[in-house]
Amino acid sequence: MNNKRSDIVFWAGIVFIHLVYLVFQMVHKNMYLLDSAEYLIQSENIKEGVFYSGVYKPPYRDVYYSMRPPLYPLFLFSGKLLINSDLFIIFLQTCLSLFNLYGVLLLLKKSGMVDTRRYILLAALIISPGTLIYNNMIMSEILFQTILFWSVYWFFRFISEKKLTFLFYYNLLIGLGILTKPVLIIFLAPNFLLMIYMALHHKKAAIMGFALIPILIFAGYSFRNYKQTGYFHYSSISNLSLLHYNSYYFLISKYGQPAADEFVNSTLKGASEFSSFKEEQQYIQKESMKIIKADLLDYSIFHAKGMAAFFLDPGRFDLYKFLNLEEHTSKGLLYHYSYEGTRGVWNYLNQQAGFILLLLGMSLLSNVFFLGSLIYIVFEKKLDVMLKVLLVLLVITIAFATGPLGASRFKVPLFPIILFTLPFFVNFLILKFRNLFNRADVTA
Repeated sequence: MNNKRSDIVFWAGIVFIHLVYLVFQMVHKNMYLLDSAEYLIQSENIKEGVFYSGVYKPPYRDVYYSMRPPLYPLFLFSGKLLINSDLFIIFLQTCLSLFNLYGVLLLLKKSGMVDTRRYILLAALIISPGTLIYNNMIMSEILFQTILFWSVYWFFRFISEKKLTFLFYYNLLIGLGILTKPVLIIFLAPNFLLMIYMALHHKKAAIMGFALIPILIFAGYSFRNYKQTGYFHYSSISNLSLLHYNSYYFLISKYGQPAADEFVNSTLKGASEFSSFKEEQQYIQKESMKIIKADLLDYSIFHAKGMAAFFLDPGRFDLYKFLNLEEHTSKGLLYHYSYEGTRGVWNYLNQQAGFILLLLGMSLLSNVFFLGSLIYIVFEKKLDVMLKVLLVLLVITIAFATGPLGASRFKVPLFPIILFTLPFFVNFLILKFRNLFNRADVTA
């Protein structure tokens, strides 16, 4: 098969699998999660000149001024200026996904990877459909995926071509990533240290100026929140997640659901007694951290298990939601794992339909393979050390930030990065198997 025909076949397959999911969603219109409403409401409130994720009428609640970062609502607002339809938004997200896959191929080509391995990307899409599912949800995952991947792309271009403009693009995209998902805030410190090294190594003081871009974006939006609420912070979702997820599920694992519910309810009641938003938020943070600090070792193990789930979770919730197979509020794997550990997960899986178990099993096996690929890339000699450092830092940052949640959808923004690593890992495995068989033939 010549190169041109191979290109056509490959992209026909990529576009077809995207269209299957897009058409399915256009028919069933099952594109909303609980978070979707807040993004949509905030996009509507932009017309009033305000970033506010609740219904914008008195009494205003401070928590909604910083509940959701502004970039995805701006994306929704801008898209709907062209065509006022949520279906158009998921079409745009599908285009972003295709653009990201094109970028992966560019990056592989610039890394010296042969084109014959690109069909691995198509296979990965088929057996691990998380990114295809979230193309078709009103959620920020695909926009965040786009920002993260292209930041890596421009970092690679700087390493290979030494043009300072590329490092400017990289840092600007990291800043935009913070405006999309608060989880990237904990990447600020590692990124600043990385830029210090790059500035010293390349003897370019301008790099330190670029390093300030994401920090200034973070500080600027936090100051905006201070002006709105009287409390200097970036996102109110951080403390709510600390209470409703980190502390709550940890307490379930230790003492059971009644104790966890009692703690959350008493904390919220105590917070409501404060007159200022700042005091309320600081109280929630303090009480939640008390739970974590009181059993720091046990919590660290619990958090680490959540990070493991981040890499391995087969995406049961995503699949069920997309196919509309059960009510959104049903108890999922995280609840059963927190309550009964691995036995709870096993019992839960035994209750699922056979074809769902098959799909989840394929996804789980692919996630094991993806994890192996991420680990292998650290040892790949063809890639620059600094690129590998960046990839490791980004993966660990996202995994750590999701913590006990450990859900499959939080891995979606990293999917193009995972795809980039796969051909290197497959080449390594093929070489190993060839050497193994050759030794077996010689022995025989």
